[in-house]
Amino acid sequence: MGLWFAKYPSHFLDGAYLRYVGWVLSDSNTHVRLEAVKALSLAYAQTDFIGIAALQHFTERFTPRLVEMAVGDTELSVRVAVVQVLEAINTHGLLEGEHPEKLCLLGLRRRGEDAEGS
Repeated sequence: MGLWFAKYPSHFLDGAYLRYVGWVLSDSNTHVRLEAVKALSLAYAQTDFIGIAALQHFTERFTPRLVEMAVGDTELSVRVAVVQVLEAINTHGLLEGEHPEKLCLLGLRRRGEDAEGS
C-alpha cells in the first residue's frame, strides 16, 4: 500500500485506503505492524498532499496509537519506524495536544537509558 501512496497519492491517500493501514497498526504480527508504519512513512512523505482532509483525519484518529507504539511496542524496529513517522507528522504541524511533548520525552528517556547502559 505504501508504494501506492507514493506513486498515486491523489487516489490512494484517501480514507478508504488509509483506514486499512490504521487497522493493522494493532496487528499481533510484528512484520505486519512494521509494514504498516513503513507505508505511513511514504504517505507522510507526499508533502503536496499533507493538507488533504483524509490524511488529517487519519492523523487525528491514529496518532494516539502511533504514540502508544513508539513508547511500548515489543519490537525495537517498529518503535524506531514509528518515531520517524511521528517526527514527519510533527514536521508538517499535525501533531497536536500532548503528543509532541510525549515524543520529546520519549527521545530524552531513550537517550538517558542509552547513557545509563554504557
